[in-house]
Amino acid sequence: MPLSPILSNFLLRDFDQAFSQRGYALVRYADDLVVFASSRGECESIRELAETELKKLTLQLSPQKTEIAEPREPVEFLGMELGLKGDTSTYCLIVSKRQMQKIRESFTSLHDLDFAMSKGLDFARLLRRLSHMKTGYRTAYGVADNFAVLDEQLTRWAQNCVLRIFSSMFGVPAVDQLTPRQRAFLMLREA
Repeated sequence: MPLSPILSNFLLRDFDQAFSQRGYALVRYADDLVVFASSRGECESIRELAETELKKLTLQLSPQKTEIAEPREPVEFLGMELGLKGDTSTYCLIVSKRQMQKIRESFTSLHDLDFAMSKGLDFARLLRRLSHMKTGYRTAYGVADNFAVLDEQLTRWAQNCVLRIFSSMFGVPAVDQLTPRQRAFLMLREA
């Protein structure tokens, strides 16, 4: 729900302040958070603080999503993975493999004509949806070190969606017989 991040800011105001007052480096978006610390002991203290503050709100940490990671271990947050770049001591952000798969699935769900129509999509709306999806993902993950890979995949996934729709409607042989110019016009490849 679009209001969730805003409402969570109201609800978690005191939670945020408790971390700020203790000087912890908290990064939070809605109910997802990551805190940076300098030792395992500090991480345990942070976990205790989070549990205490959330209990006041009758909330609790998700055991499945809560972890303590060593500095050399990658950490996933909002679909981005923060980790060391290769064998260097430089950190980088990448779109995680798991998030890439989720993004791919968001496109492949639209491959099915019946599914697309059940969502109220005609061809023009489908093209707009695909365009908005690509723009949204490009905006959200534009800072990722592997953005070029994601960007290329977004184009391919959108094209595959259109290809699958046309192939299901007209048959693969008919689509295969299209000229390069026709394929470009139908968004089956970039012009």
